[in-house]
Amino acid sequence: MKNSEVKIQHRQTLGDVNTPTFCVHFDYNDKYIAAGCGDGSIRIYNVFSSKQSYILNADMEVPMPTTNVR
Repeated sequence: MKNSEVKIQHRQTLGDVNTPTFCVHFDYNDKYIAAGCGDGSIRIYNVFSSKQSYILNADMEVPMPTTNVR
């Protein structure tokens, strides 16, 4: 197999690096990305502004990891 000519570079970090992320999913237009986190929350980020737009399940009584978003 030949060496790849594709170069990858880090552009941005979304969210808190101390909270584990179990899954991610882009929306249909690739404007938002949803991240299922280890604390049970689902965080929605705007890819263009690199800011968090929404948070779901932020205050669960018994936090369980979100392992799938669709």
